[in-house]
Amino acid sequence: MEFITLHTIFENQSALNDISRILGIPASDFNHDEGNNYLNEQFPKSLDKQVQSLFELRIIQGWTFCNFWNHSVGKLDGIYLNHLNLDGMGFIEMNLAGADFSHSSLVRTYLRAANLENANFEHANLESAYLMNANLKGSNLNQANLKNAQMSGCII
Repeated sequence: MEFITLHTIFENQSALNDISRILGIPASDFNHDEGNNYLNEQFPKSLDKQVQSLFELRIIQGWTFCNFWNHSVGKLDGIYLNHLNLDGMGFIEMNLAGADFSHSSLVRTYLRAANLENANFEHANLESAYLMNANLKGSNLNQANLKNAQMSGCII
């Protein structure tokens, strides 16, 4: 398995804790310098598109810089949010058409009125997620856990 190193700056401890939880990296693995929080952590190269997607969506407030050491990243061809812990995150009214959420945990995640057309939720845990008025047309919900998901007004 190939590994790459992410270098990023967070304005506060809260933002650092958020990305640590999402990527499943202990907060103690983050390096700190002069009040800024830097992540110089190796993680599987297969997650580079997920990190880039999270940064471009700006769902984590206070995340101001994102770069990889010794790894060039091209323009994304989609939104990759698969294999992540996105519990409780807010994607309200966002355009996430075609996004890949497969194998992610989305417990109590807010996807209200989001455009999720053709999104992939295969094997995703959407337990108690808020999907009211979301556009799920063409979405792959194969083997997704929708227990207690609030889906009133969804377009399916």
